[in-house]
Amino acid sequence: SESVEFRAKVQKALAYRSFEGLAIRIEGLSDTLAISGDVPQGTLRLVGARNDLSSLVLPENVLYADLSQITEPGLYTVPVAVRVPEGITAEAWTPAALTLAIIQSEDNVR
Repeated sequence: SESVEFRAKVQKALAYRSFEGLAIRIEGLSDTLAISGDVPQGTLRLVGARNDLSSLVLPENVLYADLSQITEPGLYTVPVAVRVPEGITAEAWTPAALTLAIIQSEDNVR
């Protein structure tokens, strides 16, 4: 009897999905400080398995900036980071950084 050997590699079909108008979550800012002006919106391009992307619901804090190191008013440029579920890759996002004017919070002015 003849035997036939068959080898195959199964790969998930990769897909791309873009999101625009995303809020950038500000995290870690001291209660004594505030941001002067508006935080711009961001865009995000993801790559992953088609099934994962089609059912993906982005968390509200998918784009975020950690301001926990800021301790006094001033002008700061901070990186924008991304949180995506396992199996999904953030291919690109804008802005890559935010320049923010940090002021004393009005709640704490005496």
